[in-house]
Amino acid sequence: MRTTLRTTFAASLLSLCCSIIPAAAEQYRLESLTFNSLGKTKPAAIRNALPPVEYGQIFDTQEAFEAYLDSIVQALENTRQLDKIRYSYTVSGGDSSGILSADATYTFTDSHSIVIVPAPSLNSNSGTQLKLVFNDSNFMGLLSPLSLSVGAKLGTESEPENFSKVTAGFDFAYTYPFSLGKTKNEWDNAFSFSWLLDSNEPEFSARSGITVGIPLGRHELDVKFAQLAARKNEYAPYGDQLYFTEEGGIFLPLTVTELKGGVPVVYTPFVSASYTWDIDGIDSRNTALAATPQLRLGHRLDLRNIQWNGNFRTGYSFSMEQSVAQNLNADGFDEMFIPFTCAEIKLFKGWSRAGIGGAFYAFDYLSGNSTANIGARLRGILDNQEFSMPVSADGKNYALDTTAAITLNMDFPIHIFTTHFAEHSSSKLLQYLDIELQVSPFLDIGLLANKATGHTFDLKEGLYAGGIEFLIFPQQWKSYTIRASVGVDASRALLDGHFGFDSSWRNPRHNYEIFIGVGNQF
Repeated sequence: MRTTLRTTFAASLLSLCCSIIPAAAEQYRLESLTFNSLGKTKPAAIRNALPPVEYGQIFDTQEAFEAYLDSIVQALENTRQLDKIRYSYTVSGGDSSGILSADATYTFTDSHSIVIVPAPSLNSNSGTQLKLVFNDSNFMGLLSPLSLSVGAKLGTESEPENFSKVTAGFDFAYTYPFSLGKTKNEWDNAFSFSWLLDSNEPEFSARSGITVGIPLGRHELDVKFAQLAARKNEYAPYGDQLYFTEEGGIFLPLTVTELKGGVPVVYTPFVSASYTWDIDGIDSRNTALAATPQLRLGHRLDLRNIQWNGNFRTGYSFSMEQSVAQNLNADGFDEMFIPFTCAEIKLFKGWSRAGIGGAFYAFDYLSGNSTANIGARLRGILDNQEFSMPVSADGKNYALDTTAAITLNMDFPIHIFTTHFAEHSSSKLLQYLDIELQVSPFLDIGLLANKATGHTFDLKEGLYAGGIEFLIFPQQWKSYTIRASVGVDASRALLDGHFGFDSSWRNPRHNYEIFIGVGNQF
């Protein structure tokens, strides 16, 4: 009896000790990753689109391992090309150190990528377009877009509301990614043709370029070359209407570190060159083309961590660039060097029914001998409005062409409704009509170096606009967003002449801007 009691007591004591001492957590190592595409998307294209997979990394817990697998699901969602993404994994026996080997498989279908539709669009800066569009955002399953359109435009950039100005034309663009050995390459092609019907000559642009990417461990060396042949009637007074451009560059993206969550910080030094020419030489009075040949040295810093959750975004991105271009055809030292710096920050936060987004952008041509137009970044502010008085010596009196500027965009998207026609009908065709509608109030602000007044970043001369956007997300075409935007130039319509605000230095045709088309503003 005593022996039995002693044995029972010893067993109970051993069990108690085992329950107190925690068992060693199982460790996992990812050995292989397989992509099982149930559509046309190529697994090789998926691998190229994803961040490098962390083969061989040790995960201390099952939760940490599955969190990493979930991050790959999010990366696949961010392509906006895939649907019904799921994964599974199998585990084999541990090695001598007790680490479990895991093999993961991801299975997914394609979101619809092909669109063949009449696509009318409206832009207050350039006119109304009536097009028939063929677009495939995942052509040949390579996660690369092909677009082809044919149609007519009513109005021109100088007279966007003059519908008697009819321009017929077509355009084509495609980027073909391919591999040769260990290199990851792209072949870019773009062609456009247009003819203003009361003009004697058409216009066209044909560009082709190739990028060769050479992996260097976690880094890369990119070599780029492109050629352009173009004809623009606006250069006819200089005899430069038919011209050609050769471009080339070497870029070295270096992943210098990773932030929390595996976000890579990429530093890219680069050197590039361009040369524009025509048969009898570019006229020196043609300021748009005469700054050639040009050599540019620079570097940039990039990081990006933006995740899609449904049709709202959460995350951030940052980019900064500094460069110096040398115009080898310049007459004097002041015109020879073109230093440039810019920075851009984007922030997003999305919830289930609403979100907020912001973009900050600033640039400066430090020597003041080059300009950029900021109109495209400001909804409600017409791009090609002119100064109220002659200011520019080159004949282009555009008020928003500036040597330096700061812009701020704020969006407040709100979910209105999502349709589920297919759930309430036996017809499968109705699923293609399912959409999500968002309404997004916005506020855009721009400050610039004002050539008319000589002031820089003067708040009283700022560009202030607000309005509303309607965003349509087709449920079966995740890669497309239809956007209708109406913005009001508040600095002209409301603030001008009040509280010291002054917009008399510019002369827009009207105090609003309308856009109907495809794609987010930022």
